Amino acid sequence: RSQLGERRRVTVACCGLAGVDGGSGAPRGLDVEVLSEALAGLRELVSAKVEPLGGSLGGLLGGLVWFYFGHPQAREDDAQRAVRVARALIAQVERLGLPNPAGRPWRLAVSIAIHTGPAVVSHRPDGAAELQLGSTLDLAAGLQRVTAPGSVVVSAESCPLVARGFALEALE
Repeated sequence: RSQLGERRRVTVACCGLAGVDGGSGAPRGLDVEVLSEALAGLRELVSAKVEPLGGSLGGLLGGLVWFYFGHPQAREDDAQRAVRVARALIAQVERLGLPNPAGRPWRLAVSIAIHTGPAVVSHRPDGAAELQLGSTLDLAAGLQRVTAPGSVVVSAESCPLVARGFALEALE
């Protein structure tokens, strides 16, 4: 522990909504209010899946919802817990639909990227802990941008932590 705070390893996951029929990002023509409601729904869904496994909801980052494991309590299987949540989210979001001006509901998918890296926990004067993720969150968000709808991508740093529990496929 230094004056700047306690350094620890966390696993971060970034989730983004995508239209099943059209690449990454929200379906084209989607009203901003409908998208906002969809992100709020995704946030609630993430919270419901993450908290029972000991993770925490991080919040919104642009059009992404992110969550993490490893703070306040770190566990050996934090990365595996993140993958379990990601798989559950993919299955549940595929059953959702959003209203479409043309009358047909948009079919949605979620793409999720997981990365394990350093974070710093600092303590504010009021005693509350503050988690600073820096490049760990940035890397997870960057990986999410290149993740196909309905998929989970795990960074090279997280792969060894989940390899025993999940079948992995190497990507370029």
